Amino acid sequence: MIKKRGGGFVFCPKCGEKNVDGAKFCSKCGTNLEEIMSNKKAVEKNDSNVEVTTKKTVAVKKNTNNIIADIFNHMLLASFKPFESFKKDEKKLSTTATSLIYGAFVCGIAWILSIISTIISGAKQSSFGWSGTVTTWSFARLNYLKIIFVNLLVYVAVVAIIVGVYFLASMVVKKTISFTKMLAITCTSIMPYIICTVFLAPLFGLIHYYIGAFFAICGLVYSILIFFGLIKEELQFKNKEQSLYFHLICAGFLAVVFYYTFINFGSMNVIRTGTLLDIF
Repeated sequence: MIKKRGGGFVFCPKCGEKNVDGAKFCSKCGTNLEEIMSNKKAVEKNDSNVEVTTKKTVAVKKNTNNIIADIFNHMLLASFKPFESFKKDEKKLSTTATSLIYGAFVCGIAWILSIISTIISGAKQSSFGWSGTVTTWSFARLNYLKIIFVNLLVYVAVVAIIVGVYFLASMVVKKTISFTKMLAITCTSIMPYIICTVFLAPLFGLIHYYIGAFFAICGLVYSILIFFGLIKEELQFKNKEQSLYFHLICAGFLAVVFYYTFINFGSMNVIRTGTLLDIF
């Protein structure tokens, strides 16, 4: 290392000779002092860049962990106190990164629960014999690729369609609502539907069909009430008639799309007729 001392001198790192500050070569051994100094500055600069990059990486990881924690906390409270929870976390949920991660979490949870539910219902076989109803389980006959991909497609499509319809409709009536906030509202309102319809309804349906249907209807109605309650705060109309017609048109369009989705995918046949690659 080149050592500088007071009086404008530089000491050679090789032989220790005292040289005038700014000298290119050592007066004793001829070492290129300028080159060594340049290399030293380059190393210091590189170390500084590495340190800055490390700090940025740590900050990004910390921020991501905070986002995930905020989403989990919101999801836990959203089913019980949806309006209070959304108002509290509205600013966080309305950012692009948080809303996209939130949407991925909601679709992922619905996807996993739906896969489990579909496998259980598809593998269950009931037959009638002399001793009564006999239940057997056959998991080998299921088309798992179809179960995985179709369920994922359905829930991603459901969230995307709701967000897209209301976002485009708000633009038509010249109302301002961001796409990310619309996504956050949809994810918050759809959580009770997912929990009740995809998880609780099939679970209690094993006890009795009507108990499962009760949970499914409660989850659907609860999610609809939450959605309209949250969207009402964002889309303000001059009178109640305009609000009524706006939501009626949007809800009617969504009902037609979801009916078509249910007819084609809701009662899909998951029994494997060929190989595991026989998806459709």
